Amino acid sequence: MNQVELTATVNRSPDDVYDKLADFAAYPDLAESILGVEIEPQEEGVAIVKWETKFRDGTLRWTERDVFDPAAK
Repeated sequence: MNQVELTATVNRSPDDVYDKLADFAAYPDLAESILGVEIEPQEEGVAIVKWETKFRDGTLRWTERDVFDPAAK
């Protein structure tokens, strides 16, 4: 499984940063390359998320299972 790690310094609380990053539904309004996000809640703290983005000369689509654990921030 691939993993991405990002390190950045921001002037926000960890709660604010986590809430912004976990708000996938807002991504299409924030980045023009994201065409759509469909979120299917599963059990508590888990969602199936379907993404559609502009990629090169076409559209890239994928589905992922995301686990949200705010306590582990």
